[in-house]
Amino acid sequence: MTTLGFRYMETVNIFPTTIGRFNLRHHTDWVARRFEHHMFKRGQTGEIDGAVLVHLDPQLNSFMLEVNDCVDQYLESMNVEYNIHFMKTWYAVSGEDSSVPNHCHDPAHISWVYYLDTSDPLIFTKDSDNEWFPHAFADAEKNFCNTSAWEEHTQEGDLLIFPSKLKHMTRNTAHRWSVAGDILLTNLDLNKEGGLTHPKYWKQF
Repeated sequence: MTTLGFRYMETVNIFPTTIGRFNLRHHTDWVARRFEHHMFKRGQTGEIDGAVLVHLDPQLNSFMLEVNDCVDQYLESMNVEYNIHFMKTWYAVSGEDSSVPNHCHDPAHISWVYYLDTSDPLIFTKDSDNEWFPHAFADAEKNFCNTSAWEEHTQEGDLLIFPSKLKHMTRNTAHRWSVAGDILLTNLDLNKEGGLTHPKYWKQF
């Protein structure tokens, strides 16, 4: 289709990356109060001190069950069903002088973060498949087709669910207090070639 010699291009963007976003504001006060039972002394997260078993806190069962339901809904959006296993869960605190560097959570399958107090966005990063050579878009005004970063604004009570291999980071723009977790998915039965079997079938020698 042409108009006055100008060609119109239809842009087809393929292969989406899905982030699930929910708001569970009704849990923030109680989850925040339980922080004193899972505090850590070093760094910005409980991972460094091994304080990564927040999901085993019986006082947080109702919250964890709702997170589990949200993860299940996230999986349903992709027409799949798996067993959901909470592997690690920890509190994290960062501020204007302590941004979170770019990282990912593999070998987990799905990761999530729940915001107790925040005005700092979570930034997801991925090398652009459109970039033909390194720094090809360095001087370009950023748009959806050439960006390698997505800035997701957050507020109190937000729950974000995303693939664990997706890199993410924060900038030191504001205070950030959250609970984060890693999830492993296993097959519902043994009739699958790919994926993992349920831990009940595992054995350690």
